[in-house]
Amino acid sequence: TFKWSKVGISNVAGVVALLAGLTMWAATLPRIRRKFFELFFYIHHLYIVFVVFFVLHVGFSYSCIMLPGFYLFLVDRYLRFLQSQQKIQLVSARVLPCEAVELNFSKNPGEDCQ
Repeated sequence: TFKWSKVGISNVAGVVALLAGLTMWAATLPRIRRKFFELFFYIHHLYIVFVVFFVLHVGFSYSCIMLPGFYLFLVDRYLRFLQSQQKIQLVSARVLPCEAVELNFSKNPGEDCQ
């Protein structure tokens, strides 16, 4: 089996995790996020690289500390996936004076307003 040694290679995994995390953080700067939203969006898929190399760096037993948060993240992604399967229709769209975009969608028949 392949095992990360305590010297050298473990640090490589830490550096890869750090670089992925710093890249995601840099993409959150307002200038980048607002002008290059797609870049911001796709760079944040580096979370997979970050998590994998973080676990390789610190070891599985120590990384169990983050499992509850990661579990909640996976539940959120699954629920968003289910929600994205619903078909909706755009009723109207307009640009507000503050340069925000207002989108109105049709309501699904089975949902109640709260």
